[in-house]
Amino acid sequence: AGGIGEYNCPGGTCGNCFTGDTLITMPDNTTKRIDELKVDEIVKSEKETSQIQSIDVHEGEFDLYSINGSKHFVTEDHPFQTTEGWKAITPAKATIKHEIVIIEEFILKVGDTLIKENGETEEIITLEKSEEKISTTTYNLRLDNEHVYYADGYLVHNGGARRKIKEDITGVNQIGPIDPIGKDDICLPLGGGGGGGTEVSHKCI
Repeated sequence: AGGIGEYNCPGGTCGNCFTGDTLITMPDNTTKRIDELKVDEIVKSEKETSQIQSIDVHEGEFDLYSINGSKHFVTEDHPFQTTEGWKAITPAKATIKHEIVIIEEFILKVGDTLIKENGETEEIITLEKSEEKISTTTYNLRLDNEHVYYADGYLVHNGGARRKIKEDITGVNQIGPIDPIGKDDICLPLGGGGGGGTEVSHKCI
């Protein structure tokens, strides 16, 4: 029997996402900087398109990550779609039956294969954290319809992405496949923005 868990935002960092120069794919396959997008614009999603309902904007100092030698462009808590399901760089904390557990299967790491545009994939060879916190502004798009978009060519989620718990959590081999509507789901850590160093819980969007 599966259990329902709720992801918590580590250190109140949820909602921080991409740097302003991150390129978002539009419906005609052109790209636009995320800091130039406006509410009501349409972006390309996995199957069709989605409309921007709101834009999260956060100013501060962040640990940023690069993938395969790219610029440092993303914070640790944003879900990326891989061939094994949604994953984030931060070790995911889930509350399962009132106990905090780390679910290794949800951690984005070297060796994972990312889903990109037009059916392409990319194996993560390097995943590097910035040497020090970077003072910048970060952005996330809140969408209707599919709730996913392409950031620098990678398929990413605009909110908490669901993955199913197949059994009680005692080890990494008990994580089941993605189940977008299953009742025994938990959410990857991403929300509308926490603060003050407190853990903020979020539901899937």
